[in-house]
Amino acid sequence: MPLMKLEYLDIRRMPGFSAKGLRFKTEQLSQGINVVFGTNGAGKTTTCKAIRALLWPASQTTAKEPVSLHSVWTTPDASKVEIRLEGTHCKIHPPAYLQLFHKHLPAASFASCYTLTIEDLLTSNDTEFAAEIAKQLRGGYDFNLVRTHPLFVLSKQLGKNEKTKLEKAQIELRSRKEQEKFHKREEDTLNSLTSEIQEAQLSKERIPFLKDALKLNALEELLSSLSQKLAEFPAGMAKILANDQETVTQWNEQKTHLLQRLHRLESKINESQQALHPYALAKQTLLSPPELKVLARSLKCLKDLQEQGKEAFLALETAQKILHKHASFIHCDMDQLENWDLASASRLQKIAHDYQQLKIKKELLQTKFQLLSSKVPTYSTESLRQGMALLNQWNGLMDQAPARRQFLAGLLCVSVSCSLAIATHYFSLAWEVLSPFILISSLAAFLWLWKNPYLRKQHLQNSYQRLDLPQPLAWTPADIDGLLEFLANEWSQGVRYHEDTGLRQELLYLQQTAEAHEQKILEDLAEFPFPFDEEASGSYPILFEQIKNVLLAKIAVEQSATAYKALETEIQHLFTDICLQLAPLSTATPLNLLNVHQIFETLCEETHQIRQHQQLITQAQSEIELTTKELATATHYLEALFTRCECFGAEREVQLADRLRLLEEFQSVKKTQLATQMEAHLLKKKCEASPALTGLSSPQLHHLLATDLANAEKLESLLEQKTALKHKLQLAQTAFNLEKAEMHLIESQLGFDKTCEEFHFAVLGQFFLDLIEKEYQKESEPEVYTLANQWFLKFTHAKYAFLPPMQKGTDFEFMALDILANETKSLGELSRGTQTQLILAVRLAFNLFLEKEKMILPLFLDEALNSCDPERFHEITKALFEIATTGRQIFYFTCRDSDVERWQWMATQFPNTPFASIDLSPLSQTHFSPVAFKTDVLRQPAPGQSLIEYAADFKIPSIQPLLGAGPVSIYYLVETAVEFYYLQALKIETYGQLKHLMETHQIQESLKNLIDWAKIQCKGALLEHFFELWTIGRGKEIHAEVLVRGGVSEKYIDPILEIARQLEYNPAQLLEALTSKEDERLKGFRQAALTKLKTTFLEEGYLDPRSPVAPQDFQINLLKTASPFIQEKLFSFEDTLIFIEKLHAAAKS
Repeated sequence: MPLMKLEYLDIRRMPGFSAKGLRFKTEQLSQGINVVFGTNGAGKTTTCKAIRALLWPASQTTAKEPVSLHSVWTTPDASKVEIRLEGTHCKIHPPAYLQLFHKHLPAASFASCYTLTIEDLLTSNDTEFAAEIAKQLRGGYDFNLVRTHPLFVLSKQLGKNEKTKLEKAQIELRSRKEQEKFHKREEDTLNSLTSEIQEAQLSKERIPFLKDALKLNALEELLSSLSQKLAEFPAGMAKILANDQETVTQWNEQKTHLLQRLHRLESKINESQQALHPYALAKQTLLSPPELKVLARSLKCLKDLQEQGKEAFLALETAQKILHKHASFIHCDMDQLENWDLASASRLQKIAHDYQQLKIKKELLQTKFQLLSSKVPTYSTESLRQGMALLNQWNGLMDQAPARRQFLAGLLCVSVSCSLAIATHYFSLAWEVLSPFILISSLAAFLWLWKNPYLRKQHLQNSYQRLDLPQPLAWTPADIDGLLEFLANEWSQGVRYHEDTGLRQELLYLQQTAEAHEQKILEDLAEFPFPFDEEASGSYPILFEQIKNVLLAKIAVEQSATAYKALETEIQHLFTDICLQLAPLSTATPLNLLNVHQIFETLCEETHQIRQHQQLITQAQSEIELTTKELATATHYLEALFTRCECFGAEREVQLADRLRLLEEFQSVKKTQLATQMEAHLLKKKCEASPALTGLSSPQLHHLLATDLANAEKLESLLEQKTALKHKLQLAQTAFNLEKAEMHLIESQLGFDKTCEEFHFAVLGQFFLDLIEKEYQKESEPEVYTLANQWFLKFTHAKYAFLPPMQKGTDFEFMALDILANETKSLGELSRGTQTQLILAVRLAFNLFLEKEKMILPLFLDEALNSCDPERFHEITKALFEIATTGRQIFYFTCRDSDVERWQWMATQFPNTPFASIDLSPLSQTHFSPVAFKTDVLRQPAPGQSLIEYAADFKIPSIQPLLGAGPVSIYYLVETAVEFYYLQALKIETYGQLKHLMETHQIQESLKNLIDWAKIQCKGALLEHFFELWTIGRGKEIHAEVLVRGGVSEKYIDPILEIARQLEYNPAQLLEALTSKEDERLKGFRQAALTKLKTTFLEEGYLDPRSPVAPQDFQINLLKTASPFIQEKLFSFEDTLIFIEKLHAAAKS
């Protein structure tokens, strides 16, 4: 089909735009993407309407207003087609294309597929497009005929009569049964009791009291015998405990252990005291640790000063050796240098250096003066100048050719003049004609005679010979040139000699000044003791350097001696202080500088040993005190125990052991006595109700009991006879009525069961019809539906999918699948942005579908992406650029500069696609401010980086079981960071998106072998089955819509949703909170509304009355689901268990 592109458009007049006019020139338009931007009212929507009017003139609804349009279109063969519209008259040139337009131009109903304005997006519900897609999905078959068959029609009155009959029968049966129960109760109450029955009843009532009285007598006899038995035990048995023997043993062992410890501590003290005897310092006051530290620091300082003294002494010796060495080098006595210092040596060195420099300067001046005086000129400069001038004139006369030509010319002129004079005389010619020639010839002859060259040469030779200059051998040009060069050299030397006169005078003055300075320096050198020799002046620098070294060495010796003396003094003072600090300690060896360190170390060691022994003694003494206290405590507790047990004397432990052997028997008797006393007390309380039985003896009580038992037996036989008679009477009266009600109930139940079978058949029929239709749609999916689904998935990053349209009445409506929530939504339930993206996807699908049979036209979009977020805007522009790469021309109209920036940025990603931006308001006061468009760059995982480390940069949402498997992050399904990266790069974030793309086999073709699809399929199956099991007994997550359906008023929706959010949207917990009404926000919430809400939860599956699946059953069911994958070795058993535990942990968190 021909591909048409807009090359030129002139909008002269349009409704609401007649005064302005708008023109798109050829140089402005691009063959690919054209982004037209301008302020509101600039003509963007008008342009779309103009294109629709040009291509489909019949679609104009405002024909009365003026319309004047002109456009030029190009075809692939570079032909141009002009389309003009004036009012309602449309003209196409050349006329040959008129038939082509009528045949291949898409129908006017598809005009919005090519010129999509914001009005189409806001007002259109696309019922026609939805009907067309539904028709293609059905393949032309009409399933409504089958659905309307009587077998598959579910009538509202179906089963209503049968159900009413059944309910009436049930009510009648219940009433008959109630009547029967009533008669039974009435018969029991109306029976009169005879006197015999009354006596029997009294006897029956007295039987328990007789038994209690007999039992009480027996218990009193038992208590008497137990008291006698307890009196036989030793006194104090009640105070003895079962563990007293063990307690006595423990305290005795503790006393033995404490006595042994006392003995060990006393031995330890004796050993430490004996160890202190050898130390003489043990009897003296020891230095404290701070005093020892101070003394140690003093000794360290003493040692450092001694080391410094040694170093100072060595430095002194070294300095003296250096001094003698330098003094011997210069062969001078130290007395000569006694009054010398470094300043004197430096001054002498400077004077000697100045003398040498002056001597060199003087020699240079003499040399220069001799050179200047030796160049005296031989000839005077004036003679040389005159000679060169004469020789140059001679060279000028050496060329004889001009003189000869001048002579010949003059001779020729004279000859001609004479000839002409003779001719004039003989031929009578006019004199005026000949006079110029005669004048010229006469002048030439005069000039030659006036300046004769030969005479001038002779004059020049004579003038040169008079000068006192060298003469040429022959007056030839070569001799003259050589002589000129010689004279020029001589002249330049003479000039230079005269110029150097001032310099010679200056040099002479400087030479005299240097001689006077030299004389002064010699006078200064005479003051020093060393004789100055001019011949040996070259060695003076070395001499002066050695003198300096001698003086420096002398200073170093003096400084070293001073430092050594100062150190000796400081050492002596410090040693005196140390002796004063050690004075309290008497030592056998006298102190000196050599042994003070050794003595201090010995004192430190002895002090350390003494302190250790003293600390041991102190510690042992404190332990003895504690042990003594513990021993006294143990003795006290033992005495208290024996006192409590009343065991005294030396044999008290034996007494305690004997009593402990009898303790178990005593406790048993005592326990029996207490139990018997309690039982007897209770029986006395009961017997107080019949005081007549209290004073009777046991034989009398036995006689009364036998009589009452006989009477009670007789009463039961009489009552049984009476009851049997009542039953017979009652059954005889109501049996027929009850049997009739049961038969009626059975008949009603059969009729209702038959109606239920018809209802189930119709439901199954509808179900199978829907299933057949879905399977057919899946197998014969039309191209338009496939394209629309692909574009919609791409625009929404696989968060929404396009579903087959649903019929509502006579119209069809678009449907979409919310993949994250796994919910089906109509077009009106989607957000405005998602609605526009769905409509745009359908338009593009029809556009691409129609281009196979119809003309390919440009696509015009007017503010079509205004409601898109930046992420979806990016995907849609990318898709449009991909379409433009096939050759399609696209126009996008916008008033937002940020949209222009995004289009320009996308153009850089498709450099081969032509792109142009057209500003409709170049004269407007509003200017667009560029906004930087940024795209998030997904970071690739580093080599060897684990999935957990890589996913730390992302916000992974937690698993919410009530939301189902769709919103679960793909993080829980992949195993490597690379797999996670590739899916994130495709904007696939949840399992719902991934599952939908895997079912259409799109994602597998994109990533191929980069991801282990078998493992993801296995994990997905486990994930879905896990949530199916999880919802059992837990229901579904509640939301505002189900609350509205449950009859909750607008006033309570927000408070109930807030409470539900706090309860993690659990329906059961929410109903408990509503029932308790403890929250103030629920004040006024009625019980009827709560009942209706609970019924809605039960009917729609939000509240599941079943019990939750046990954890072990969870694992068993999930392992059954994974068994096919495990058998095929696509997923290991260990990995399955790990994944199940991971799901459990994530769901619980």
